[in-house]
Amino acid sequence: MMMKSHIIFQGWIINLLFIYQISALNVAFEKLAGQSSTNISGGLPFRAIDGDSNNNYTELSCSATDEIGPNWWAVNLKAEYIIDNVTVYGRQDCCADDIIGTKVFIISDLDKDYVESLATNVVNLCGEITTNSVSTTIQCNGLQGHYVLLFHAANTSLVLCEVMVESDVTESLHKDLAFNQTTDQSSVSTMRSDSSRANDGGLSQIFNDKSCFSSASGPPHWWTLFLKHYEMVDRVVIYPRQDCCQEDIIGSKVFVVEDISTSNLLSLSNNIDNLCGEITESAPTITILCSLLIGNHIVIYNDVSDRLVICEVVVYRTIPTGMSLRNIALHRPVKQSTTHVQNYVASFATDGITANSQFTHTTNNLPIWLYIDLEDFVYVSKVYVKNRADCCPDRIINVKIYVIDVDTEADIMNILDSMTPPSDKYYCESLDSTIHQHRFCIPPLWGRYVALYRNTKDGSESYSILSVCEIFVYPKGKRMGDLITAPEFNIARGKPTNQSSTQPADYSVKSSEAVDGDNSGFVRDGSCAYTTNEDNSWWWVYLGAMSAVHSINIYNRVAADCCPERLIGAKIFVVGDNSLEFMNSLGSNTLDLCGIIKDNGPIHDIYCYNRIGRYVAIYKETGYLTVCEVQVNPTGDTDIGEDISDMKTATQSFTYTDNTVAIWTADQALDGNAATCTHTLNEVPSWWQLDLGETRRISGIKLTNRAAFQYRWLMAKVFFTKHNNMSLINDANNIVELCGIIYEEQLDYKVWCNDREGRYVTVLLNSTHPLSLCEVNIYPPMIDDNLALNQPTGMFPDNAVFLKNRGVDGIIGFNNNTHEYVASTFSSNEIAWWYVDLGTQYYVDRIVLTNRLNLAQYRMVNVKIFIVNDVTNVNNDLQNNINYCVKISTIQDTYYIHCTDMLGRYVVMYRNELDDQGEGFISLVELKVYGFPPATAKINLVDNPTTNSSSSPSYLPNSHLAVATPTNNSYYGGSCSATDGSLPNWWKVDLGASYSVDNVVINIADDCCFASIVGAKVFVIND
Repeated sequence: MMMKSHIIFQGWIINLLFIYQISALNVAFEKLAGQSSTNISGGLPFRAIDGDSNNNYTELSCSATDEIGPNWWAVNLKAEYIIDNVTVYGRQDCCADDIIGTKVFIISDLDKDYVESLATNVVNLCGEITTNSVSTTIQCNGLQGHYVLLFHAANTSLVLCEVMVESDVTESLHKDLAFNQTTDQSSVSTMRSDSSRANDGGLSQIFNDKSCFSSASGPPHWWTLFLKHYEMVDRVVIYPRQDCCQEDIIGSKVFVVEDISTSNLLSLSNNIDNLCGEITESAPTITILCSLLIGNHIVIYNDVSDRLVICEVVVYRTIPTGMSLRNIALHRPVKQSTTHVQNYVASFATDGITANSQFTHTTNNLPIWLYIDLEDFVYVSKVYVKNRADCCPDRIINVKIYVIDVDTEADIMNILDSMTPPSDKYYCESLDSTIHQHRFCIPPLWGRYVALYRNTKDGSESYSILSVCEIFVYPKGKRMGDLITAPEFNIARGKPTNQSSTQPADYSVKSSEAVDGDNSGFVRDGSCAYTTNEDNSWWWVYLGAMSAVHSINIYNRVAADCCPERLIGAKIFVVGDNSLEFMNSLGSNTLDLCGIIKDNGPIHDIYCYNRIGRYVAIYKETGYLTVCEVQVNPTGDTDIGEDISDMKTATQSFTYTDNTVAIWTADQALDGNAATCTHTLNEVPSWWQLDLGETRRISGIKLTNRAAFQYRWLMAKVFFTKHNNMSLINDANNIVELCGIIYEEQLDYKVWCNDREGRYVTVLLNSTHPLSLCEVNIYPPMIDDNLALNQPTGMFPDNAVFLKNRGVDGIIGFNNNTHEYVASTFSSNEIAWWYVDLGTQYYVDRIVLTNRLNLAQYRMVNVKIFIVNDVTNVNNDLQNNINYCVKISTIQDTYYIHCTDMLGRYVVMYRNELDDQGEGFISLVELKVYGFPPATAKINLVDNPTTNSSSSPSYLPNSHLAVATPTNNSYYGGSCSATDGSLPNWWKVDLGASYSVDNVVINIADDCCFASIVGAKVFVIND
């Protein structure tokens, strides 16, 4: 079916020619559960939403109430959802009939009186369980609520082994904004069907049920809804008439507007700025996405049908996600200089309670200070101080905020307990008014302690007292021990995840916590994914598309929390499959392995050397698997290469002007000066667009923010498109052209465009903040160091259609099954081979081999890969397995093959066994080879060097013997240096100048003392 943008029909989003099916989500998993009572045997309520549907109660996976009825169990979904169905797994090892008669409700209130009334409630009822089956699915037909409640009136225990709540709406929704609000219409039919029937809550689509609005005959028609407040509208759901005239709804357009004057309504047919979407085909339920348009009226307008008939309209706004950072001060240790009385303790500043009745309070003595121990070193970007409102708000005036990077409590006390303020290098900002205050540390400050300090009297000049209700601290950057810069393009953040199991805990440890952007190493912060103690523990993140992965940063639990050693032995993979069988087999998978974690450090940087896959997986053979954050960095570095944004044409939605000389035009983002910036008005959406002048392929985009007001660009989307149609770009479903979303308040931000082709770069912000950019840099794809690209090839048996050079032409193609992309031999019952000549010898580190997508993938099975120096007698050599690298035994889209630096000139694919289908082809789309050349000549940097050692035995006094020629490796022959055995032992050579050292070759004596070298460490130093 062909639809215009923004339309959802029966679970399918249709966006131009791209079709996506929305998967139903289990929105109950690991949410908050409760029940009327808990059985003495311990059937805790959360066990019914732990993801384990084991029906055996003794396996500790079922909730259970006591036997005195009525009983209920409920899950708090944490937001309003439209519920599709609820699946209930009952107990099977005993008492299976007890669940019969249980009713399933979708409700918005868990008040005790309301729950007791459910026995006779039919309005919120999904259905009743009538069998003792292993599982029962109850259809809820779009009922909406905050809670799912199961109610059982009988005097039996309510035992639930799993409850799954499925919703086709992937975002949390507030309550219906339209219900019983003021409406109007262009005209009313003679059948007295006024406009209020379309938002009265009745979902009947039969006109004679008096639940539908109908206009009079003759266009144009409109129906308007007043929302009371300005709202950011996510979607509008329309229920058309179904007993007749379903086509009347076709041609209707939905708008979010401010002005509903008659003149404005009559002009809507040409209004695209406020248009959500147009209905071009009827269906029982039609959902129209509004891309977060803001207004206080909804208008449904139709100028083509004879009548406009609507039975119900439901309007939702999205609960904003990802807009706030985690408060890392919460429940952290805190101390103040003095305490007035015991009721005003320092811990009130981090207890999470902001009430005026619970505040800190020092005595009237200088200096006054309060510090929070973050228990780890972080970059602090913002501090928010909640002041008292009941009394004395001026007591925070002139207080200075510091972020101090010392190690111990004694160190921080020495700095603060003095009338001399802390060093300016720790200074963030001062509190200068009596209101609650956000203070930004620009640039972010590194430290463990956040301190408030004052050595003068307060704003009233009367007291030397410090008193606050709550302090919030927001992080930026990474923890101590991080050895590489923050990833410029983290393509894992916010992506779908899963894990083998979830450890029961009082805080969230679900799989998605590892990609939430919070790298806290404390599990109690609700920031880590955490499995149970089991065999074959795994976690994965879905990257959304095939991605070339450069490196992965993995954040472990910190020692101050617990058990960082549990991550030792975890293996990191980039793979194309996430099936349970595949995940459980990762222990023996070496083809897709990036690396293994070998210590208990806080951060691990794993390099994947451009492996391509849809998933990053972490696997542990046994034990707990805990991961606090995973950042996936794709191949490419936008700080390398030509910036192609220079001197191109830029435009923006509107340009802000003020009374200063500042110029805020769109071209300020392209002038190479980060001190000059663009600035739009507060319109929605605000946008900035760059025209590259021609179609180009780009790898990434770097955006530079203003030093102040950094929060304003949060959630801005960055697109790279072949067109400049803003309506299509701003389509809520436009993920195909989306490069990234700005999630952080920071000076520089980078997004990854995956070497996509296009002409226009658009930064688009759907909020009431102005959009301001100080610099935008666009970078083309990086040069690929693929050694095989366009090199000579050969194959046997030859094929004049599927040419041999196709395997190294650099073209993979979207549909790579045709001869334009594939190299293939003819089938052979004996042998077949294909090779690429690298031109000279290389140490081959890895091979990336792309298979055909959906045709004849099996032809890769039983193919062997060799690295050889000669192909004149390839058959005899390879029959004897000389220089054998790997044998392919599985069917995959892409193979990542490590040859551990095998030396050779030719990479050969060889077959002397038939594949699983009894065929003898060799067929490939692309083969990439990565490695490094051997040194053309050994350059010995120790020519005529100066040497020395810690000591020498009397019979072998010369440290120079270790670099002298000849090198006959004879200790007793006088060709080796040695120390006398006193500790510490060392030997050194002065190269005479600074060099970049590739390797050090050490020859040990072959006639004595072989073990004496064991444990020696090799260093390259300047002093």
